[in-house]
Order: sequence, then C-alpha cells, then structure tokens
Amino acid sequence: MNGDATAEKIIPVILCGGAGSRLWPASREAMPKQFLPLFDGRSLFDLTLQRIADPSLFADPVVVTADALAPHVLRSLGAAGMRGTVLLEPCRRNTAPAIALALEACATPDALMLVLASDHFIADGAAFRQAVRDCAGGAAGGHIITFGVTPDSPHSGYGYIEKGGPQADGLYAIARFIEKPAPDVALSLLGRGCLWNSGNFMFRACVMQEELAALQPAISTAVREAVAQMQVSELEGNKFFMPDEDAFARAPDLSIDYAVLEHSRRGACKPVSYRWSDMGTWNAVWEHRGKDSKGNAVTGPATLHLTEGALVISEAQHVAVVGMCDVAVIVTAESVLVAPRSVGKELTGLLDMLRSDPEKKRLT
Repeated sequence: MNGDATAEKIIPVILCGGAGSRLWPASREAMPKQFLPLFDGRSLFDLTLQRIADPSLFADPVVVTADALAPHVLRSLGAAGMRGTVLLEPCRRNTAPAIALALEACATPDALMLVLASDHFIADGAAFRQAVRDCAGGAAGGHIITFGVTPDSPHSGYGYIEKGGPQADGLYAIARFIEKPAPDVALSLLGRGCLWNSGNFMFRACVMQEELAALQPAISTAVREAVAQMQVSELEGNKFFMPDEDAFARAPDLSIDYAVLEHSRRGACKPVSYRWSDMGTWNAVWEHRGKDSKGNAVTGPATLHLTEGALVISEAQHVAVVGMCDVAVIVTAESVLVAPRSVGKELTGLLDMLRSDPEKKRLT
C-alpha cells in the first residue's frame, strides 16, 4: 500500500463456533463461553467486538458461527451498535474451513483480513489496535502474520512460536511452531524468548487463498462448492450466508495452524506484549477478574468466610463457601461444579462421562 498503511480498512473475521467445554457448567453447547457475561456483564464476544469498533481502521465484521448461536451474535452486534455478515457453518469443520469460508464468501482478493477468536481476552485494546496497524504493511506485502504474545509464565496450555531472524516492519521470521509443551519444556521455551501463539492472524485474502489451494486443495474445493450453492438472507441489517451442507462437510477437519501456517513460507510473527489469554480454564477467568482483599472473585449471590483465592459464580441460589483456598465454585440452574481453581483438561474427562449417560447428556 502507498501512504498510510491503514488507509485500507481491515476486515475482522471472528471465529465463533467453539463450545468451551473447560468452562463447564456455565459454558454449554447452547451457551458457549464466548457469550457468557463474565466481565462486568459483558462477554468475551462483546469485548472482541469492542476491540474492532474503530471504523477508521476496521470494516464491518464477518462472524463465522453455528445456526444455533446466531441469536447470541445478533444480540451482541445490536448492543454494540454494529452490523456485520454472519456465516452460518452447517457443521463444525475446524478453523481452516471456517477461514476459507470467510475468504470465499466475503472478501475481494486484495482485502486485508484479521482473523480473531471470539473467546480470547486482551486487556489493552489500544495496544492491540496499534499492533494491527503495525502489521498492515507486512500483510499487504504478502506475509501471513501471526501475533505472538510475550509470555509472563511458562504456560503449558498454550502453543509457542520460536522466532527466526528479524524482518521489516517489526516482524520476525517463524523458525517453528511448538505444540502445547510439558511444563519443563515450557520453562525452557520461556528462557529462549519464545512467544505464545495467540491464534490471531492477518493477511491479504488472495495470499491465504493461494496457500490453502496449494497446501489443502480439498478444503478449497469443498468450500468453493459450498459457497456457490449458499443461501443468502438479511435480518436486522445483518447479512446471513448459509453454505451448502453437503459440500461443506467434505472439507477436511483441520486447524489453520496445521493446515497452512506450519507449512507456509509466507509466515511471519509480530511480537506483542499486551496481556492476553485464551480463557480456556476457570483459573484464567479468575486471573483476569477483579478481586477482593482475599483474592476472591465473586459474581452472584454468595457469602465467603475464611476463604481465599476463590472464584465463585452463581447464576442461581445463594452460595456459601467456608474455609477453602483456590477453589472454583460454579453454580447454574441445573449443575454445580466444585473443583480446584486450576482444573482444566480434567473437565473434558468429566464431560465425556456426562455425555455417555443419556440422562445427563442434556447438562452439557
């Protein structure tokens, strides 16, 4: 681009189809974590919309979600005073087909696109927007840019990026992507200056389309056929696109990391230092919430006594917690979770048990 690198508005693509099972019981199939009002009545999706609300920088958003979640998307768009395009995935096929869908349905070849997860937390919206501005030139020049967050701890629940050599515009080559490491490996990566892979990406539409066609032709073909047969409607000023289900279902179920980013020679990394979390655990929610003098974060009717470091969220009856430390107590109309605040992947096993029981599957 000539002149101001952000003169061309960037299209935000918000991926909004996940279930967020590690925040059960509040997060369920019908109400996944990105729509939970966890932050002063606002959801992670609300906060994502807030970060891309600058009309001088961003075009109207494209939201990729499921048909059952469309009412939540509409509600948040309306509350934010925004309009957008909503792509209704007829079935879940992971992030690579979701991004391919946005490219085929909503972008011109030269469009600059910013892919965002709907369930991530970024405390400093201004720093995020500045990072986007800083990357506009590199993305316009043909890079697929991954935002790499400077870690503040050796977190074994995140993927990492090992930087290569410096490039123009404050970017770095990507030496390699590293899957979620063991705790001792995470500590070593931290010492070597590796970055957390935030799952936010920026690129020209034609560049990602070319890489998908070269590296994952089955995805490109299936999505193109699905878009060619899609149904179009409008509601409350928002466009709705429903791709053909049979064609879309033929797209391989692959993440964009595995499908493209780990193999592309066009990748680059933008190091950022703002506070970020994928909000994948109740402990992450606690870390980013306001707390009292005892380190307790409480929402809903509750009384705590001789208790420290607790996360208590009640959507229903009054909760009393006595003599406990670092605990999560989550109460909904149908279920109660009491667990160490650090509970994470163990919840996946619990949900497998519930889903295998016909009488309890409805709770998930």
